[in-house]
Amino acid sequence: MIENYGSGGLNLDFEYPSSTAQGQGFVDLYTELRSALDSLAQGKGDTTPYQLTAAVAASSTNSKDLILSSDVPQAYDYSGSCIAYNADVQANLYGGSRTRLSTDSAIKGLVNRGVRIGKLVMGIPLYSRAFENTDGLGDPYM
Repeated sequence: MIENYGSGGLNLDFEYPSSTAQGQGFVDLYTELRSALDSLAQGKGDTTPYQLTAAVAASSTNSKDLILSSDVPQAYDYSGSCIAYNADVQANLYGGSRTRLSTDSAIKGLVNRGVRIGKLVMGIPLYSRAFENTDGLGDPYM
């Protein structure tokens, strides 16, 4: 992609490691990719490093600040079948009274775990969700 289309780097989205081994495999993959991208840039004489980013869960506790150009916390999917079968706001900036998830708390959590604020690029939803057969926010849906 970089050589054929002039891309400035790669962003991968792995949803979600279900074991320590898978998580370590993700880190190993990114370590290899970082090395390959650096070698490619050097071989082409590019002085600007290629970007290597990861779309991470907003509640990610395992972000690695060393390998990535940026972490891209997914500031969405705070409700739905992946969280619980209750209708709720799916991309709230603040609050999260039912799911306890919000973009504000996610960003603060990543920074508190050592990810530099300058390396965060917030991923935002460009879609919406509908919850059918429900009596309202916080109630079950079909």
